[in-house]
Parts: sequence; C-alpha cells; structure tokens
Amino acid sequence: MIHQMVQSIDLKKLKVEKFEEKYAKDILNIYFESYRKIYRCRYSEDVIKIEKSIYGESYSYLNEENLLNSIKKGLNILVCLYNNKIIAFVSFWFWDKKTVYIDEFHVKKDYRGLGIGSWFLRKLEEILRSKGVRKIILDSYIKSVEFFHKQGYRPTGKRFGEYVRLKKLIDFTT
Repeated sequence: MIHQMVQSIDLKKLKVEKFEEKYAKDILNIYFESYRKIYRCRYSEDVIKIEKSIYGESYSYLNEENLLNSIKKGLNILVCLYNNKIIAFVSFWFWDKKTVYIDEFHVKKDYRGLGIGSWFLRKLEEILRSKGVRKIILDSYIKSVEFFHKQGYRPTGKRFGEYVRLKKLIDFTT
C-alpha cells in the first residue's frame, strides 16, 4: 500500500467528538498502524499476538468487542475528525475526579507533523479542565516523549521498558 502523505490541513476544520460505536473499526486501524511501527511488525495480526502475550485476551485494543467492553467499564474515547474522517483518537481513564490517565493517543500516519496532535491534545486538556481535572498522566513511547515535552508534560521518574511516565498539571486555579 502506498501512503499519500497529507501536505497541509486547515486546523479550523478539525472537530472533536465523543466515541460512537461506528468509530470502533477506524480507531483500531489507527491503533494497529501505530503499533505495527513500534513492534516492527508488518501485519496487525502480529500486533495482536504481541498484545495478547503482554496484556491478555481481554485487552481493549485487540478487537471491537473488547474495545466496547472497556468503554462499558469506564474507558473514555474522543476522536478527531477532518472532513468527517477519523484522523486521531485519544482514550483515557479517570483515576479519580481530578486525575486522568491517557491510555492511548494516536494520530493517523498520513496526518502526522501537521499540528493535529498538538491541537487535539490542547482540546482534550480544555475538555478535562472544564470537568475539574487537574492532572493528566500518561506512559509515552520513548520516541514520542519529545512531542509531549513540547506540550508541557514532564517525566515523573518512572520507566517501563521503552515507555516513560509523564504528567502535566492543567488547572492552577485551586
């Protein structure tokens, strides 16, 4: 498959929407696209085998059924749409009323480097701040740490293999 990289987009045309079941397949496609690169795999089936060995059969991102079950258990997902197509998604859990853990944050390969990730992360922070969240935590793949650092996320000192735990305080009013 030949990828046609998008040269530029109008950020004003981006929209953020809450998860709907119709988005599940596109979310999983973006997820597998990212993890094929991380795990250096050619096929999504290889990613599934690796993820099962690490996280078990019920891991959220193995298939649509698991993803929907995780949402029922409290996983939140927002999608970023451009021309009514999903080009990015973020999934997160509320650890408590003031702390959110970002489980996954991905921009579709052809749309990277255009400011979409920064824009989407700012929108997520605005939404979470309006809900009273003060702190966001995530575990970033080592090659993505620089992106999150530019957005104000800082290391907590914890590492998990090729992942670094980062955090950001987003509400200083209290």
